[in-house]
Amino acid sequence: MTEKKNTEPTPISDETTPLGNMIKSARISAGLGLRETAKQLMISPTYLSRLENGWETRPSDEIIHKMVELLGLESHHLFVLAKRIPKTVLVAIAGDSDLLLKVLKVIEDHEVQP
Repeated sequence: MTEKKNTEPTPISDETTPLGNMIKSARISAGLGLRETAKQLMISPTYLSRLENGWETRPSDEIIHKMVELLGLESHHLFVLAKRIPKTVLVAIAGDSDLLLKVLKVIEDHEVQP
């Protein structure tokens, strides 16, 4: 008998991630089931479950904004927990030379020196 290999990727951790916790808590507080929430977010229930359980950790800007509307979450919290920078922020920074210079200086000041 041949043993089947598990091709499923390993979750980020054995516990849910802070992002997954926030999404699941908000969904449950709103009285929404997983399938209903996924349908309203226009994503699969599998993908939502994977987000909630730490198998997926970087939803798109579009999904984050839909979660904000549906679940009443703060977008900046979701973006920080997803370790993502919203495209609108990147565009704003790139379009403002003074702001871009300030951001680059902050990053440079926080880099670890050898």
